[in-house]
Amino acid sequence: MTDTITTTEPTVNPTPGTVASVSIWVEVERLVLGPNRETNLDLVPGLAESLARFGNFQSVLAMERSDGNYDVIDGAHRVSAAREQDVACLKVEVLGAEQGKLARLQLQFNTGEHARKLSDTDKIYFVGEMLDLGVDYDEIAARYAIELAEAKRIGRVARSARARATVDNGLDLMQASIVDEYAEAGRPEVAESLVAAAAEGRFDRQLRITQRKDEVAAEFEEQAKPYRDRGFRIIDTEPAYNSTEYWRLWSLRTKKGKQVQEKFITDSNASAFAVYFEQGEAYCRVSDGERLGQYQIDFETRWSPQFAATEDRVHFDDIEVKLVYRPVFYCHDLEAAGLVPGSSSDTASATSSDEDEAAQRAAAKAARQLVIKTNQAAREETAERRGWLTKELQKWMNPDKEIPAGLRRFAATRTAADPESLSKYHGRKLAQEWLGTTDLVTLADTLPEDRAFVISLVLAVGALEAMMVTNNDPKYWRYNPAEKRSQFDYLRDCVDYLRLLGKLGHELSPLELVMLGKLTHAEAMEVPE
Repeated sequence: MTDTITTTEPTVNPTPGTVASVSIWVEVERLVLGPNRETNLDLVPGLAESLARFGNFQSVLAMERSDGNYDVIDGAHRVSAAREQDVACLKVEVLGAEQGKLARLQLQFNTGEHARKLSDTDKIYFVGEMLDLGVDYDEIAARYAIELAEAKRIGRVARSARARATVDNGLDLMQASIVDEYAEAGRPEVAESLVAAAAEGRFDRQLRITQRKDEVAAEFEEQAKPYRDRGFRIIDTEPAYNSTEYWRLWSLRTKKGKQVQEKFITDSNASAFAVYFEQGEAYCRVSDGERLGQYQIDFETRWSPQFAATEDRVHFDDIEVKLVYRPVFYCHDLEAAGLVPGSSSDTASATSSDEDEAAQRAAAKAARQLVIKTNQAAREETAERRGWLTKELQKWMNPDKEIPAGLRRFAATRTAADPESLSKYHGRKLAQEWLGTTDLVTLADTLPEDRAFVISLVLAVGALEAMMVTNNDPKYWRYNPAEKRSQFDYLRDCVDYLRLLGKLGHELSPLELVMLGKLTHAEAMEVPE
């Protein structure tokens, strides 16, 4: 057996002056190629002749075996060429056991990825092997030349039998990692819905729906937490009008006979009260979030943003419609609060006329809540539609991708039919956002000639999108194609736009189908007619 010194010196923070690597001359017959190592010297012309004349300048990487031979990790073509030319010895860098395993994995991964693009299953194996050797994600990303986030994603799947099973069932690594995160977080119902959606090609859409629901829940919790911390009971469902479990403040009296108002509630008696958060919408200034009344906003600038707002009002460009929560207080423990129901004379509102008035108020409130709920659904649908559109735009600008039928004609038709719309409704701002630049002229110059039309298309689409939803205020669901005249007739051109998106592969949502006359508003929102 040759007396060898293996390379074990660390590559990070090494000691100056120490040996970084050691190469020795090894007889070619003692260099063992793995059974699956295929070599083709035709792929490396001139290698055999060079070895015969000059030897190998670059050392073969190998690990010493117990029988005195060496397993070749990198250099199989050099070994084959040496055998063909009857070269006696090759220069070999002998690696220690751990470094040899790491080098082998690194070589197999990079060679495989370059030659045939590794499958997700292959990547899971290679990252899992590195993790088993104690290598951290930063080093794995460096050795395999992949992004750190990708290394962590693959590692999560490699470490989870549940995630590996989803890959076997057709999910890609990104999807499997996301599903595993939700399952590990104790949300199996979300994981199951994502797996089911993936089977139908709807994974991204279902994920965005889940994320938006989580965002809404987080916003609600942000509103509710201060009240919960003070001791209030938070209730999710609005109590019935005549509930005796949760009493409305106006129906209660103090023991001295005074009507109860919100200022009666303090931290000392908060535990006797409950809070229901009523959803509403508010116009808020974008720059500072301040809520504004309608009289403070110049609504003319919504349709004509090029004009300045009147001196005492805010331009609609600086307005965003936001979902807000208004706390409504109820008492659930009259004794602890020291309150009593109002007297019979105070509660004589049980007359039929008052009951009718209460029913009308309840119906009006329910209608308003339905509008708020619909607007929220429309915002979610809009985020989904625009997310899909952004991805498709990148494909349409790629000269290697086929241009779908109808796109060029739609761009030309929209520009010819309503050229003024390109500068109205903030469509240009949306186009710049989707394309990632404010300099659309330069972008058009840099695109291949047959793709430059996409700039016109995006401007036209941006105008239509901004007509449908302006500053987070959706109007498109209010358009009814069956009505001959309405204040929302300006949205009529958006119908052809949605039809085109459907033909291009966008899955039309319920409220988008309302605009096409395929569903009623009630059907889309699943409420009784």
